[in-house]
Amino acid sequence: GRHLEGGDPPFEAVFESCIFRNNRGTSLIANIGGRIEIESSLIENNDMTQNDQGLTTLIYNYDGVAEIRKTEFTGNTFATGVANAAVSNFFGELMVEDCCFRNNGATTTLIGNLDITGAEYSGSGNFGDLLDPGCNGAAEITDGELSSPLTWIYQCDEFEAGRCLLDPAEPAEDAPVTSGPA
Repeated sequence: GRHLEGGDPPFEAVFESCIFRNNRGTSLIANIGGRIEIESSLIENNDMTQNDQGLTTLIYNYDGVAEIRKTEFTGNTFATGVANAAVSNFFGELMVEDCCFRNNGATTTLIGNLDITGAEYSGSGNFGDLLDPGCNGAAEITDGELSSPLTWIYQCDEFEAGRCLLDPAEPAEDAPVTSGPA
């Protein structure tokens, strides 16, 4: 994992232009101590159940390195539990850029970063439409007992993108009208 001194992670997995659809389980992708990259993929209509601690996540990064870029998370459902997140990071390094999180139900936060474990998160260009009372962005869990999610205290860092960057750009309203040769 990332804590191996001077060593590479024991494995690396790259998912590019993949579709993860209609799956069921406590996590869709689990990275434990390795390195994963997910790029230009679609994660949709997955039905996530909770584990014995009441946690549910699509992507679980534990003591590894995970990079997620230009990926859409849409229509995923989560069991009503203690803590639900589309992406969870424990003890690892997580980077999420230019991703869209739309119409995901029963979610506590879109990204859960367990700062209390030394986990590191960075991200930019992300869009989410999660409604209150959830965290429409990354929840930095800063205090509480690791094995007791009910005790977790978090700070929500809202996503900054006003629209999904994966969608086609809308034409400018004041664009000049031009005509072709007569």
